[in-house]
Amino acid sequence: MYTKQMSDAFHAIKAPNNFGVKVFDADNFITIYIGPEQLIKLSEDEQKEAIEYVTKIKSVFEKYGAIVHIVRPPLEKDK
Repeated sequence: MYTKQMSDAFHAIKAPNNFGVKVFDADNFITIYIGPEQLIKLSEDEQKEAIEYVTKIKSVFEKYGAIVHIVRPPLEKDK
């Protein structure tokens, strides 16, 4: 499912400082994994930038026909 076109488009999107995601190809869909430890360290404005970044990635993958899942384990403060 994860093609060279998707990879090129994904890497063309600039990630916010101190934030990144992992992308997993599960054949029938793509998973975008957000590490909770990164979110805790971000300010509110940085969190908004991170959300916009993930939304852009999701849109790019969907443009190329992918089904996209976004996952994030619970934050400590969520428990």
